[in-house]
Amino acid sequence: MYHMAINNLYIFMKFNILFTTALFWSSSICLAGANHCTNKQECFPKEGATWYLFESDRIDKKISVELKNAQNIFVKQIKLPDLRNLLQSQFKKALEVSDLECEMIYYLSRAGSHWPGVHVSECKISYKKNHLTALMAAQACIGNGTDEDECIPLLFKVTPKDGLNN
Repeated sequence: MYHMAINNLYIFMKFNILFTTALFWSSSICLAGANHCTNKQECFPKEGATWYLFESDRIDKKISVELKNAQNIFVKQIKLPDLRNLLQSQFKKALEVSDLECEMIYYLSRAGSHWPGVHVSECKISYKKNHLTALMAAQACIGNGTDEDECIPLLFKVTPKDGLNN
């Protein structure tokens, strides 16, 4: 009987060790999986600022490609090489200035929110969308046969407007 009690205790201890080890490994695997999900949009709740930052980044990349392509097409329409060079420089500097302006606007206003990164991103996207719209208008203007001198000023009326859905 004593031998049977020792044997049962041994089996119980062995089961506890195996169970504890299995629990430890399974929780480690779960935690390791959770740690890997920090660089994807679907890892965060849709209502959270981090999700919107991922969404803003996705939209920003898309609009940046569209804007760059439209700028290249527009510049090719310009006849004077010096004016083409000036426009390319202006496009680059305008985006740098608008990015800084968005950061300053929301830094100074505190954006009335605890999501300042989202607001800055939305402002930058809005600038790019508005710049793309102005670029398309200037491009259409030139395409209609209007003189470049009358169409290029359409590019300089770009201002930010908040929101991802502009």
